[in-house]
Amino acid sequence: MYRVAVCDDDLSVCSQVEKVIWEYSKNQSLPIEVDVYTSGEELCRCMQGAIEYHIIFLDIELKMMNGVEVGKIIREKMKNEIVHILYISAVQGYAMDLFAIRPLNFLVKPLKEEDIIKNLEKSMELSHHDNKVFEFKLGKAYYKVALKDIYFFTSEGKKVKIVTNKDDLEYYGKLGDVRDTVPQEDFLTIHKSYIVNSKYILQYKYDTITLVSGEELPISQAYRKEIRERLLHQRRDRK
Repeated sequence: MYRVAVCDDDLSVCSQVEKVIWEYSKNQSLPIEVDVYTSGEELCRCMQGAIEYHIIFLDIELKMMNGVEVGKIIREKMKNEIVHILYISAVQGYAMDLFAIRPLNFLVKPLKEEDIIKNLEKSMELSHHDNKVFEFKLGKAYYKVALKDIYFFTSEGKKVKIVTNKDDLEYYGKLGDVRDTVPQEDFLTIHKSYIVNSKYILQYKYDTITLVSGEELPISQAYRKEIRERLLHQRRDRK
């Protein structure tokens, strides 16, 4: 079951998004459930009560707790980096405020049906990737780690270290083999010793990236042009 939340104090917008998704679900024979909220406080209470969503259509101009504040609570207090946040607004100009929340996209009202469906499909595609795992061998045992939980891989001597949002893991191997295994559209080689999960990049500079976990990692000169182009390409794909 794919779960969608729509949070907007304008009931006509909620009804529009809900109707478009319901018709899409029916036409595509896909199980999609939509919950509607008219305040950020209500949405946060339900998510803190263990209700999980794949994507949230979130209005920025909510009356009490606005959408930017809701996004910060989801990312910073709930530590939820998985749910896709799709901001909607009657005005533009929130780019800098939204950067740290890492939204899937930003749509301007009035919403178009094709934009709602396009972003829903993008979220579903990304969620499918999130279900994949990275498998490695340690001794005679095989282990699996969800790709969505991995911040980055790094090489230390003859070992590969996997830094995740839970534990750090180590095994004997080569970073080159990791590069050939993980999805290239999600994981970026920024240095001969680092491969990072692009969805956890909080800040990008010419020679460094900072992850949501706080680590600042170097981008070697050999990869700087490629990383800049790929990150710009990812940003264009979200528009």
